[in-house]
Amino acid sequence: YVDDLARSVDQSRRLILVLTPDFVAKRGWSIFLIETRLHTMLVTGEIKVIMIECLNLKNVINYQEVELLKQTIKVLSVIKWKGPESNKLTSKFWKQMVYEMPAKQIEMPSRD
Repeated sequence: YVDDLARSVDQSRRLILVLTPDFVAKRGWSIFLIETRLHTMLVTGEIKVIMIECLNLKNVINYQEVELLKQTIKVLSVIKWKGPESNKLTSKFWKQMVYEMPAKQIEMPSRD
């Protein structure tokens, strides 16, 4: 599992972490500590991380670990999901998501 995750991240330009209260409470950040390559990518900025925070996480048990992770990641954007108001494609959430994603590469037609 960890090797597959690290390989997928290695082939990507962005890593999107969706943080829900349930995820933060039940799941530690051990996967980032165990997998050295993944941790190195986060710390050196080899991959840009987009962290989506759902609801207020400050009262969740492991929230301190989230804050430590934020400080560790070199290239990080945090976007807040504010419930139903974030559903609209014109919402601030979706505008931020589009902005943070890599630009589409335009393929030029080959001249044969």
